[in-house]
Amino acid sequence: MTDTAAPLPAQLRHLIESDPAAARQAIDGLLLELHSLTTTATRTARKTGVNLEQAGRALRRVDEAVVLLHEAADLLLGALADTGRTRT
Repeated sequence: MTDTAAPLPAQLRHLIESDPAAARQAIDGLLLELHSLTTTATRTARKTGVNLEQAGRALRRVDEAVVLLHEAADLLLGALADTGRTRT
């Protein structure tokens, strides 16, 4: 790799090709970060007038998206069979 930072998709592509386990860890880290940002996003949304019901719906969708993205990563990286994880 070069000294300049490659865009995220290029970095992931490189990891997927060279080290699928490291790619899976990187994806897990990204999804964890996405999930952890929901607290800050909720606080900001509440300040702009979003009610608790709307915020709850949005948080549920983020949770569902994270689960789906984990499943997709498992399937695409061939990890589902290796780890015994199944769709819930």
